[in-house]
Amino acid sequence: AYGQIQLLHVFAVGLLIFAAFISGFKANATGLYVAAGTTLGVDGDGVVTIDGDLTEIDGTLQLTTATSMFTSNGLTIDGDMAGSNAGSTVKLSGGTLTGTSAVSILGNLTLTGAVTLGQNVTVAGTVTLGTNLLTLNAKTLTLSSSATTAITATSGTGGVVGGSTALTSKLAWAIGSTNGTYKFPFANATGVDVAVTVVTDEAADIGTVTVATYATSDVNSPYPGGGITHTSGLGRTSAVDRFWKVERSSGTNTPSVTVTYAPDEADAMTNETDIRIQSANTATDVWNAAVVGQSSDAGANTITFPNFDQFALPI
Repeated sequence: AYGQIQLLHVFAVGLLIFAAFISGFKANATGLYVAAGTTLGVDGDGVVTIDGDLTEIDGTLQLTTATSMFTSNGLTIDGDMAGSNAGSTVKLSGGTLTGTSAVSILGNLTLTGAVTLGQNVTVAGTVTLGTNLLTLNAKTLTLSSSATTAITATSGTGGVVGGSTALTSKLAWAIGSTNGTYKFPFANATGVDVAVTVVTDEAADIGTVTVATYATSDVNSPYPGGGITHTSGLGRTSAVDRFWKVERSSGTNTPSVTVTYAPDEADAMTNETDIRIQSANTATDVWNAAVVGQSSDAGANTITFPNFDQFALPI
């Protein structure tokens, strides 16, 4: 099919059968439009691939089996994905993932190109980034699965790009009471690893863990806001050019937290082996003293804070 495909006030039975009983449905089109009140169903081993760059779902995108797949360059979901199988996959080769309100993907999300969020997105299954970058764009990506493999990326090339100086580009993970090693695969704009790793090993709830981070200038600005206007007089020789915030939604779990910084974010430091995490008291514009027991690895560009309890504070 060429040009724009419009499914108006009919149920797309023809497309559903076409996708189910042929090897797949491929539209070499400038875009695909599914109108409100219409369902585009992908059944069986059906694969729908849109080579264009404008796919808008005002109705329902229904991926009914674990092998159903919908591939597009950019996707706008103004409707929903009701009835989709938990094992189905939305695959994006680029563009923007957005909608008029928060987007919920009931299966998996896979990237084969760079994608930017235009709306908050929740994924029930897995997020596979590979060597590709997912730019949060001051939005939140929420992982509903407590599995430690709910999001994966190729370190050094792929990852989640934060960047909001208001710390509003967030990756949220519903961990609950599950113990494990959770790698929040943040990367900078060139793919350099700046991951945050949270290790839960207590029989205690932690709710949803949310992480945000951004790189600063050589003089550690802009500051993370909320009342912080300085870095206690520390310059490039004593402070990493990056800020973080780690939050938990509930519970008492105090996990081990390891933050990673890019090599050039500490290239002026005179004693990188002594780096420690300090949290900000935004009410008094003061940086709290570093908690003892931390460690750093200059070779790996990491700082580890065991029994982390500085939640919801810029660090």
